[in-house]
Amino acid sequence: MLLVLLTFVCLVCCSRHLRELDLQENEVDDRKVHWLSCFPETCTSLVSLNFACLRGEVNLASLERLVARSPNLRSLKLNRAVPFETLHKILTKAPQLVDLGTGSFVHDPNSEAYNMLKSAISKCRSVRSLSGFLEVASRCLPVVYPLCSNLTTLNLSYATGINGTDLTKMIRHCRRLQRLWVCSLLSTYLFGSVYFGLT
Repeated sequence: MLLVLLTFVCLVCCSRHLRELDLQENEVDDRKVHWLSCFPETCTSLVSLNFACLRGEVNLASLERLVARSPNLRSLKLNRAVPFETLHKILTKAPQLVDLGTGSFVHDPNSEAYNMLKSAISKCRSVRSLSGFLEVASRCLPVVYPLCSNLTTLNLSYATGINGTDLTKMIRHCRRLQRLWVCSLLSTYLFGSVYFGLT
């Protein structure tokens, strides 16, 4: 695994013109190598970055810098180690995102971080696809409701912490929704509540 990760880091270091990096379904464990800091400062071409499956912490400052210098970034999927505070900063620097995968979604709704994220989300008008919620607290979900009005895709296939009531409330804000993915653990009751939430 370490050899694979080192090879990957070398690839990142040499790729100034990289447009897409998708670590989906690779379960990379980055405990020693801070791969985000390996992107050269001249790398401004990223259009898509997905590291939702990455285990462990990421270098948040490097992530923010990479997003800030990637004006064409349209798709960003974060892992569970990316907190509210960083998500707020990312959305402020990348309001052009069309596809957003959130990281950890557990925070106090009365906190400053929650309010800052709420403010940043209210300015994101281009997001059409929303996923993530790898860790989620029901009390935090209302912060994404402003995003829901423009969504065409909602992928909650890994959001095992969202129950039927939460999903119904969220879907009531998704009037343009065309695709809905939910986790396999959801019961028949949940689908019933979704149906009645849409009617």
